[in-house]
Amino acid sequence: MPRCRFGPERAIPFGLLAVVLGLLPPGAGALADGPLGRPAIQRFSPDIEVYPRNFAAVQGPSGIVYVGNAEAVLSYDGSEWYKHPVGREKLARTLAHDGRGRLYVGGYNEFGYFETPVAPDGEFIDLTAEFELEQADFADIWQIVVAPEGVFFLALEDLFLYRPPTDGRAGETRHWQYPGRFGALARIDGRLLLQFRGEGLREFVDGEFVPVDGTEALASQLYSLLPLPGGGFVGLARDGRWPSFTDGRVGELALPDGFPDSSYFTASTVLGNSLVVLGSVDGWLYFLDPSGPRHDAFRISEDWIADLEPSAEGGLIAQTDHETLYVDWPARWTSWTPDHGLNGGVLEVLDWHDRWLVISNAGAYLGTGAEPIAFEKLDWTDFEAWDFEPLADGTGLLADSYALRHVGRAGVVAEFPSIQYPRTVLPSRFHHGRFYVGTEEGLAVLVRDADGFEVVHPGGDGPVVFSVVELGPGRLLLGTQGKGVIAARLQQGTVPEYAAAGAGIDFGDSPWAELREIDGEILALTEDAAWRRTGETWTGADVHGLDALRREGRFLDIRQAPDGTLWAFEYNRLLRLENGQWREMDIGPLYRGALTALDFGPDGRVLAGASGSVAIFDPDAERPGAAAFDAMLRSVRFKPENGQARLLARGREHTIPPEPFSIRFDYTLPGLSRRDEIRYRARLLGFESEFSDWETTSHYTYLKLKPGRYRFEVEARGPNGRVSETEPFQFGVDPPWHRSGWMIALRWLGIVLGLMLIVWWLMRVRLRRLERERTRLSEQVVERTRALVEANRKLKRMAEIDDLTGIANRRRFDQYLADQVGQCNATGRALSVALVDLDQFKPYNDRHGHLAGDRVLQRIAQCLTEGFGDRDVLVARFGGDEFAAVLPGVDGDAARGLAERTRDRCARACGEVELSIGIGVVPAGRTADAVGVLEAADHQLYRIKEAGRNGIGVGEMTTGGDQ
Repeated sequence: MPRCRFGPERAIPFGLLAVVLGLLPPGAGALADGPLGRPAIQRFSPDIEVYPRNFAAVQGPSGIVYVGNAEAVLSYDGSEWYKHPVGREKLARTLAHDGRGRLYVGGYNEFGYFETPVAPDGEFIDLTAEFELEQADFADIWQIVVAPEGVFFLALEDLFLYRPPTDGRAGETRHWQYPGRFGALARIDGRLLLQFRGEGLREFVDGEFVPVDGTEALASQLYSLLPLPGGGFVGLARDGRWPSFTDGRVGELALPDGFPDSSYFTASTVLGNSLVVLGSVDGWLYFLDPSGPRHDAFRISEDWIADLEPSAEGGLIAQTDHETLYVDWPARWTSWTPDHGLNGGVLEVLDWHDRWLVISNAGAYLGTGAEPIAFEKLDWTDFEAWDFEPLADGTGLLADSYALRHVGRAGVVAEFPSIQYPRTVLPSRFHHGRFYVGTEEGLAVLVRDADGFEVVHPGGDGPVVFSVVELGPGRLLLGTQGKGVIAARLQQGTVPEYAAAGAGIDFGDSPWAELREIDGEILALTEDAAWRRTGETWTGADVHGLDALRREGRFLDIRQAPDGTLWAFEYNRLLRLENGQWREMDIGPLYRGALTALDFGPDGRVLAGASGSVAIFDPDAERPGAAAFDAMLRSVRFKPENGQARLLARGREHTIPPEPFSIRFDYTLPGLSRRDEIRYRARLLGFESEFSDWETTSHYTYLKLKPGRYRFEVEARGPNGRVSETEPFQFGVDPPWHRSGWMIALRWLGIVLGLMLIVWWLMRVRLRRLERERTRLSEQVVERTRALVEANRKLKRMAEIDDLTGIANRRRFDQYLADQVGQCNATGRALSVALVDLDQFKPYNDRHGHLAGDRVLQRIAQCLTEGFGDRDVLVARFGGDEFAAVLPGVDGDAARGLAERTRDRCARACGEVELSIGIGVVPAGRTADAVGVLEAADHQLYRIKEAGRNGIGVGEMTTGGDQ
């Protein structure tokens, strides 16, 4: 594990070098003190049949996102996509929400509105007819502006004003035409401005457009006007200029050198902090601070960005042809990914030569000095790199898998082959020029003087050392693998003398420890606990309640930032101590694989390393307040058994006739941010009294409900823990005629009279005997039913569980694979199947005996279960020394990543036994076939075996067709 690093203050230059290397579009650089890397981007694509051409996006007050599409208005409530037809021509070119209850839509030769939130069967209200046009021939509506004066719909040569009727005031319509064509329309600084091409700008005053003095120079086409901080505006022009208008004068906006022409951008908006956001024709986002001017840029798509919209959730909505994207901006968390040039599991991130240096198990990577950053692999090593110690002369010591090396910007300066398998390097605080090197063969000592480096002790015959703490001159504590905590004392400053120093620590079955210095104390971290050094012994250390957050078998590392803040992490969680409470950080979309490192930059940033990625936390980034939306019931769909489904209107109680039916409730908590953290629970009073468990399901269907009165209730819990509820939906189910009240009363009356005569005759003779017999039979039934249930449970467990390993057996595997194939075909999602074979297992059995082989099979089963992990994954013993895993919803790349993580885990648990893994993949949208995907996995396994074993092969199923 790497130590925390921090160095001198960084200065990030503009992106000239990155432009030369082709890593940025023209003019892209970095905002001063701006974010590093890319923010979290969540992508949402319509899962309904619709032509992939989108023009606009807007988020309503309820949180629902509306998209203007070539065929309709689309709405996305966070759970489902809906399609809402628009008039005759279908096209929805522009959208605008009035912030209250209407979504205005501009199309081709028509415009109108929907009442919001738009229901699945919401109706489009066409406003065109209210203008009494002889012929609607104004083509596309390019802009809609909702202003206090009314709603303006702008076409090339036509402008329509619609004032909706309100209490005490009738509605109004106005129509202007201008043969010279209009330009941009915007409300800025309380003024409604419109460009008349060839003339300049006019302002809407007292119902008419009056020329604005000094704007005659703004005669060429402007397609967007954006407010500037301090007043005035800047225009986006078709000729590429950046004309501005401030203090009554036309000028040119000052921009960073090389900033793109305005015609490069297809969408624009302004965030609440006056930051201008621009979307380009090829998918780049630019954030421009006009007062600087400074800017940042990163790419979010391969498509043109059609529209940009600030989200009430605090981020930014970007619309492309294919996707609606939610960009977390301003972002406290960003990331570097393989797209930036990183590879391998990151073990250390540090500032070196005003550049970011990343040490990973794939080597060392040095970043460019500008954002967006690009990393290049250094030629320091062809193997894993474990640790890097920077030196005062600008060089450094690199611990790679096999040797310690002295390296510099130009490459390897010297190598110390006598220090084998180094893992960590620590400069001495008490001996100038001395370095302690933890290796897999003990502690090595390196000394540097005016003549160079000298290995005074190469290690050897010592414990595996992964962490070192210096107690005093020549006195150290070592965190080791296999030996716990060891004390080392140097004799004559060169040869260490080892002694056990872990008294008081309960290591369990794994005598290893990592040493950390936290708040001036030394902590030893084991798999299950943290221990504080007190004198020569150790006592348990519950670091601010961290023990309550531990999960069994998961190592929880602790680090301290330069500002004193405490952080903790395990392979899939990152925690921060805030106000005495540990808070889990939401970084799921920002990293791949497992978290492997945590380092701190000189500017206060926190850098969490993972597989080919680094998640970056900027504590100084400003975060706007985010709106909290309420849960809503989107639709109630009633379907008779032999009839057509129909939607039931909400807001009133319904009565359902007495016939077989189904009733489906769709509900959601709207919004785009952190969708994977939203949970729901529901109940149908009259059918069930308790809420369901919190779950991700956003719909419920009920079948064959009995006659009675019902009330459906839903609660939703948002990412911030806030709980909201929908308006209840009440309905009743009538009984059939033969079960109506009067028929039931007559029938029971006759039955009761007859029974009274019989009972009166038999009552005195048999009452006591019947009572005793009934009691005996009831007890016998209960006892036999209990025994039968228990027997069935045991039989099922015996039939589906492998006795040796405790995981599923072949029979359970075949059943589960068949179920998942059916679900794959029904939903179109991906499916992967992994076949795992233990290489050279028979020779292992021959050498160590069958009991040892059984223990290996048990450990492998446990490692596979933990490695593949997800609750939908089934791991089974396939036969003998073969195992298998069914991975629902996992594509080829994700399956390979899970297999690599699992093989590493198995290698650590059973070093002498290697694994060959073959993975068969059914891509999303392709018809799955159990035999086909098994054959694909078996073929990959055979290919790996032929290639020499101990590998992973992934291949798609070759049979089946697209759905």
